[in-house]
Amino acid sequence: MFNNVTIVGVGLIGGSFALALKEKGFAKHIIGVTNTKATEEKALELGIIDEALPLEEAVSKSDLIYVAIPVDVTIPVMQQIMKIVTDKQIVVDAGSTKLALCKALSNYPTRKRFVATHPMWGTEYSGPEAAVKDGFAGRACVICEKEKSDPEAVKIIENIYSSLGMNLVYMDAEPHDVHAAYVSHISHITSFALANTVLEKEREEDAIFELAGGGFESTVRLAKSSPAMWASTSIPGGSIRPRRQRCRPNTRARIDRPARHHAPRPAGDRRCGSRIAAAAGPSLRGGAREPGTARAVGLRRPKVWA
Repeated sequence: MFNNVTIVGVGLIGGSFALALKEKGFAKHIIGVTNTKATEEKALELGIIDEALPLEEAVSKSDLIYVAIPVDVTIPVMQQIMKIVTDKQIVVDAGSTKLALCKALSNYPTRKRFVATHPMWGTEYSGPEAAVKDGFAGRACVICEKEKSDPEAVKIIENIYSSLGMNLVYMDAEPHDVHAAYVSHISHITSFALANTVLEKEREEDAIFELAGGGFESTVRLAKSSPAMWASTSIPGGSIRPRRQRCRPNTRARIDRPARHHAPRPAGDRRCGSRIAAAAGPSLRGGAREPGTARAVGLRRPKVWA
């Protein structure tokens, strides 16, 4: 058991990991590092974390540091952490791309205390409210560059993920990013692309929403995911970038559109998502849900990280 665990980014993955650690008895005290006061207050209210501290103070007090934030901000935050950790602490990330991060941390003296992981689980929801204690069960967790981490650190993290019911897979960073792109990231891009196409069409044809049924609802479900997170995963240094560069200019522009379409718009702008959410059924409208599951929400403006 760890005396103190720091969770950097108390959203869906970080919050769920915190809840699971508590339930399984792996942590006595959980410290949260958040990017907004609202997230901090909600995580405390829900009992996901026991206290909230600034990054450096939290790291200095912790035995385990778990980083679960969008990949475009993971590298600078991880670099801050690696400068201050000791050989008695363990640092783990949960990001969905690994090559750029592993390269960025390769020359740090404390590199062996870092274990690169990707729990292959998630939903379209975000924030502390989305956290669930049993979300990892039955899912795969990839551990990258295992040989570059201390065996003792790897064994501890393997034990935690296995205790959460995850199936462990071992890969190098680059093939991980390629495979993750095909089985996860591309599906999010296509969902955003369909939602954006319909949002554009909405300006011209009101009748389009009268035709939307179950197929549309299922296909655009992933478009409720945080656009800030998925844009960073897919484009700048993420898993899609190498394949994107080989596309024709108009195709690259289409891939880039999700982040632009989710920029803030004036009140009353019909493209803001209310009507597409209504047409897409309960899962986009915020309808009924089972206890303990995340609150359903419509398309909304992005935030950087929890």
